Amino acid sequence: FADPGPLGFISFVLCLTPTIACLCFWGSLSPLSQVALVGQFYLTGGLGLWIAAIMSWLQGATFQMVTFASYGSFWFGFALLNSPQAGIAQALGGANSPMLTDAVGAYMIGFAIFNLIMAIMSVRINLTFVTIFFTVFLGSLLIAGGFF
Repeated sequence: FADPGPLGFISFVLCLTPTIACLCFWGSLSPLSQVALVGQFYLTGGLGLWIAAIMSWLQGATFQMVTFASYGSFWFGFALLNSPQAGIAQALGGANSPMLTDAVGAYMIGFAIFNLIMAIMSVRINLTFVTIFFTVFLGSLLIAGGFF
């Protein structure tokens, strides 16, 4: 197999970039605009990262596999959270309800904790991974804070 790293990286970035654009209110975007990204969250984020995880597993790269599978699972969960068909927003009182924003904030805190654990585990690998995971940890905390 080819190196699954680029597929995993591109899958993550192609979902993260428009998500951040929505959260930062770029142009006419808002956090509610993420509904339009649900397909990308499922296919590019979830499926793309899981394919990269399986390829990493077949190559014996366990840390890379855990990273890609975990991020893929994050994007699957985030897609489900934003999917109108799932009815989560309606069940919690609508897209702007405090219950929904608190739930998304809690989801992001869980993701932040995961990234902190990955930063600690990557100390044995190299400083670059520590920096990346710690930066994503801080970003996740800031996003979570925006939802509370």
